[in-house]
Amino acid sequence: MAAPATPPNAPSIDRSRSSLTSLFVTWDRVAQGDIPIDGYLLYMIVKGSGESSLAYDGSFNPDTTNFLITSLQTGEYYALYLQSVNFNGVSQPGRELVAPVCLAPNHIESVKYISSTKSSINVGWTTPTYTGGCPLLSYSLYINNGLGGSLFSEVNPAQINDKPYITNYDVTGLTHLGNFYKFKITVKNEIGTVESLPKDIKLAAVPDTPPVAPYQDFTETNSE
Repeated sequence: MAAPATPPNAPSIDRSRSSLTSLFVTWDRVAQGDIPIDGYLLYMIVKGSGESSLAYDGSFNPDTTNFLITSLQTGEYYALYLQSVNFNGVSQPGRELVAPVCLAPNHIESVKYISSTKSSINVGWTTPTYTGGCPLLSYSLYINNGLGGSLFSEVNPAQINDKPYITNYDVTGLTHLGNFYKFKITVKNEIGTVESLPKDIKLAAVPDTPPVAPYQDFTETNSE
């Protein structure tokens, strides 16, 4: 007796063909066994609902390995899985893919100067107005060597990464007083990352406040 159809692998999402309300789902063909594969069933579950619905019935379309699911909720997460179909019936469900309906953020402004000392620069950044429909997950701040170098190194990721509520940081330990340091910032959500344009900021300390206010003596003097 021929074996039942083999369960498919988890599907994938083609983000270049998805949108804020749709997911373009693709999958691999199941290897042919004793009985040819007749087609595929694509199921969808709204995350947390536990209820699955048939998104695509390709029971008799073995060559179709993609489908555009539309009218989805922006920012929602959906679990997707496949079953293959042959003459003996339907396979067990394949592995699930959990996918959010959103896009990558598309712009973030360059960092801005807040304050500085002889060895530090405090920079800030603005939360992107367009997040792609999903929550922002993390920022990363980068700086060059202050000597005109084109290479950047990441600034203290342990204190900045995975903290999307942070919008400024004091970069310390700088040594090239009077030079320009180049900064850039990246932000990401679950789909992708966007990078700002570089910004040159000079390492310069604010002059010290005079200990005594300026004083001028307007007392008249007599001259003989």
